[in-house]
Amino acid sequence: MAALAPAPAPAPALPPPPTNYIQINAIRRQIADLNSKSSESHMYGIWDAILNWQFPVTDEYITIPQALHKQFRGQKGFSDFHTLRYDAAGQKRYFLITQCKPPYGETQPGVWDEARDQLIYYFNLQHKTQPVRSVYGIAAVGRRVRFYKYNFTTRSVVAWRPGENGLPPLPRTGDERRNFYLLRDEADKVQKALDWIRDHP
Repeated sequence: MAALAPAPAPAPALPPPPTNYIQINAIRRQIADLNSKSSESHMYGIWDAILNWQFPVTDEYITIPQALHKQFRGQKGFSDFHTLRYDAAGQKRYFLITQCKPPYGETQPGVWDEARDQLIYYFNLQHKTQPVRSVYGIAAVGRRVRFYKYNFTTRSVVAWRPGENGLPPLPRTGDERRNFYLLRDEADKVQKALDWIRDHP
């Protein structure tokens, strides 16, 4: 009687999928490569990767680079990234605009103000009527990131972070409460904000 062939070895267990962008090697390396001389295009690569991983096309999301926003009076502008999702009826819901700036602006208030003002301008071009659901903005300046929420009534934005079960208060820097998160060293907090935006449409 022929000997039975040995049973095949079990396939190695697959590692669990990443739950934070910083666990993805290519993204982590791109962030680690940032320095004060890095270009804005370096920022585009990082945030294109983060946004498309966080909001995957397989879940009906699309993130549009250099997205056009315009109104009938001829006003127009191009945001760095505009993220939308298709609902079950095939309707688009635009819910996130991301503006990137290079690292040299991390400590320059004027660069942060420009990013915020660009968010406001693009939101107002995009939303001619009251959005049915929340709309968010990200200002990504080098290794730092701020989150905003659009207020249609005031046609402006307010600084934002998740409230209930969300992010802890920002740590203080000197006598003032810091108003940004660190993209690498506080990736857990940035990820919580991104998850909140995804999970609370």
